[in-house]
Amino acid sequence: MFDLKYVIEHKLCMGCGLCAIDPEVNGMTYSRKNDCNIPVNKFLDENSLASKVCPGKGYSIISYGKQLYGEQHYDLNLGNYQYLTAAHTSDSSILQNASSGGVVTAILLYMLRHNVVDKVSATQFCCDRQGVHTHTFLTDSEEEVLKSQGSKYCPVDLSNLMEELHDFEGRVAIMATPCAIAGIRTIQREAPNYIKSDIVFTVANFCGGFKSFKNIKRLAEIHKVDYYNLKEFRFRGDGQPGSLRFIDNNGKVASTAYPKYVGLDGYSKMSRCFVCPDATGELADFSCGDAWIPRFQNDSHPWSMVICRNKEATELIKDMEKQGDVILKKVSKEEIIASQKINLKSKKIRQKARMVVYKMLGRGVPLFDGGYSDELSSISTECKVVIKHWLTLCAEKTGLYMCLYGYKKMNNKK
Repeated sequence: MFDLKYVIEHKLCMGCGLCAIDPEVNGMTYSRKNDCNIPVNKFLDENSLASKVCPGKGYSIISYGKQLYGEQHYDLNLGNYQYLTAAHTSDSSILQNASSGGVVTAILLYMLRHNVVDKVSATQFCCDRQGVHTHTFLTDSEEEVLKSQGSKYCPVDLSNLMEELHDFEGRVAIMATPCAIAGIRTIQREAPNYIKSDIVFTVANFCGGFKSFKNIKRLAEIHKVDYYNLKEFRFRGDGQPGSLRFIDNNGKVASTAYPKYVGLDGYSKMSRCFVCPDATGELADFSCGDAWIPRFQNDSHPWSMVICRNKEATELIKDMEKQGDVILKKVSKEEIIASQKINLKSKKIRQKARMVVYKMLGRGVPLFDGGYSDELSSISTECKVVIKHWLTLCAEKTGLYMCLYGYKKMNNKK
């Protein structure tokens, strides 16, 4: 059932490129229909290596989590954990371009500076005559890590990173989305000899999903910049909550604060993101996200919530505090859940009903071994959401969205 063709045609592919470790895939190529990179050869059955490691088809979030982290503490919303904290970097140069507390960047830099790892992964936006795309690679350069700051709310092709992990035999730390981390964990199980690098730590961001590249192109049009003549692009930066920013090759700058730009066009998240219960990167050693509760939002510093899932991650962030690299504040499980309540309700509480509706409509649904509530919430609510997304997309494609909603949102952002 879950061969590559099924994943791609049912829009469960997220363009992560992990399937490209299978030589029969023949690399990745951009698909206009999927609006992300997909495997060149999608005609591989469910027993192929490419199909086995694809996170788009779902993964064993519960059993993998137990194997990695035991059963010390488990919460349906957060997964397995050993230590919970709020944090922000003490480095003002990191905070300047951070999306929130700058913790992910601080962790990666600490690992490099203290010889915990030899290289870390970095993802950067690249702009050329083809528009915006991403590039992920291993680096030991602090400058490259700093240039990689900021959220990437779009598909990220990791095929280049996987080639580097295959060739590099040193110690590494990997930072990626929850689904990408899960895919890398699956590669470690299904193809244990492929990754030559010693993955010492994995780091994930809290994730509510992301949109395709059409969203970036449309936002460029709305901000009256040439998508094919960009010098620089970012989704977030300059502190919490940060801002979207375009800079073209003529020096024109256009920006909108996060999250006000989110509803400026009618594109929804990628289909696979709606049927994902992995809100907090449950298979990553560190998971970090915004501290969206008054206690931290009203503070003079931007803060992040941090979940450490094993002893090694816990010890490292406490060592960072001792060295003065981060400031930590104790938080409860309930506070982290409250800081992500909208996303967690969507992914954990409403998920079963959404999957039922998707199956009724003949849409692709990934297979997980749990990770979301088994109680069935409102089917009618999910039906209404599907209809709303369809109408919104129709309005966007016909040019009505901006007339009906966009101009009002544009005025509100000013």
